Amino acid sequence: ILDTSKDWFKEGLSAIPDLVKPNLEELKAYTHKDLNDESEIIDEALKICAKGVKEVLVSLGKKGSLYVTNSNIYKITVPDIEIVNHVGAGDALLAGFVSSKANYGLKDALRRAAAISLVYISNRDDIDMLQKLVKIKSIKR
Repeated sequence: ILDTSKDWFKEGLSAIPDLVKPNLEELKAYTHKDLNDESEIIDEALKICAKGVKEVLVSLGKKGSLYVTNSNIYKITVPDIEIVNHVGAGDALLAGFVSSKANYGLKDALRRAAAISLVYISNRDDIDMLQKLVKIKSIKR
């Protein structure tokens, strides 16, 4: 698993990790591109997959996240809630995803991961309710 930034991201990719979790700013820095729309973000995530990485989970802040593999692309949309502190949101997303993958199907693991991140940044404890509000949309290419 690779979750780092700046030159360490590029260096870490050379090890071909199974999963990478950049946020949008980290992906922009890596690609040296503005990445102004979802399609561009997906294109760059697919390029990372082409290097041998199995899964790319891009955190997008209030816009949710994108999960990209060579065979699946999902847009994860989160509800608009009051945020107490956004620091660590991506870490919570990644931890939630990794811990949920063994016990849930892919889409449910992504949904639960987003809810875990929301609980973390909002200091709420209603993960089940938040999980129901997370939307997963398959994107075809």
